[in-house]
Amino acid sequence: MDEKMQGEGLGELLLLDALSKCLAGTENIAAVGVIVDAINDDAVRFYERYDFQQFMGLRYTSGRPESLRCACRAISLNLKPKTK
Repeated sequence: MDEKMQGEGLGELLLLDALSKCLAGTENIAAVGVIVDAINDDAVRFYERYDFQQFMGLRYTSGRPESLRCACRAISLNLKPKTK
């Protein structure tokens, strides 16, 4: 998300839309979850608000994104906005 647009709730809307489409896709394909690459600590905290968890023990370090995962069963619990 461009820094000028941060804080407007757009990232949350985009994430919730993507997660709902992933969840709907599980009716036709086998899936166990979603993996994202957080590019900085702020992004890690953002995804953690939606129950994404550290994947494969990798943490963000300068220049390397941190992979986070969220199980499909948790996605359905997180499809409601968490902003103020």
